[in-house]
Amino acid sequence: MSLFATERLPQPFAVDGVVTNDLPSRSLGVRLSETASGYERLWWKQAWLQLKAGWEDGWRNHGHVRAGAFGDREIAIVHPGDFQSLVVSFPPGVAAYAELVSRPGLVAVATIDRNTSRFLSVQFRNRP
Repeated sequence: MSLFATERLPQPFAVDGVVTNDLPSRSLGVRLSETASGYERLWWKQAWLQLKAGWEDGWRNHGHVRAGAFGDREIAIVHPGDFQSLVVSFPPGVAAYAELVSRPGLVAVATIDRNTSRFLSVQFRNRP
């Protein structure tokens, strides 16, 4: 047994996302803000490619990346959308969806691990 840790700790990096609402499918789309820096664009692209590859390999049912809001960290599953976007689909009966879209100023904060280039979570908030 080694005295040194061999597993790297996550290095979270938060990136602001712009949210769009698709009412018929009860889903929220998240894309990178147009004001994002070059580093934010790079981390987002790498994390999105990792998420897409994971979904293509079968992570679909494992809920690899979770979305949260209102203090609940796991209200829905995040999957890759078109053009490096994220899609968060809310199943019927999840009250958080109605609460989020009924308030103004809906934004998302995606957390990316710099060590693995993967999304850790997506958190939704309503900002005034």
